[in-house]
Amino acid sequence: MKSRLVAGIISVIALGAAMPVAGATPAAAGSGFTCNDSSVRMRTVDGTPLRDWISSSARQIGFLNPHTNVVTTQRCVNSKGNVWYWVKKQGRPLEGYAYSGHLRRY
Repeated sequence: MKSRLVAGIISVIALGAAMPVAGATPAAAGSGFTCNDSSVRMRTVDGTPLRDWISSSARQIGFLNPHTNVVTTQRCVNSKGNVWYWVKKQGRPLEGYAYSGHLRRY
């Protein structure tokens, strides 16, 4: 019984460690996606939803207006081959994953 409890606790801890939290540092790697460090200044080209994960179906945690300057800290490619960036809005504590189609280098 004790070993089942310990295994259950370890499973919950492992699951929690894989789930990103808004405002927290993004996950570095995991099943079905790859991430690399990326430090690039970019600008949104249109209204850009910020997500808590690298998927268009992930929860939206923020929104960036068109022509907003951001800095990336991570570049991730999901299992579908889509590129997502962990972005931080310059001068404001707003961050999350943004789809690369909404961003351009400047």
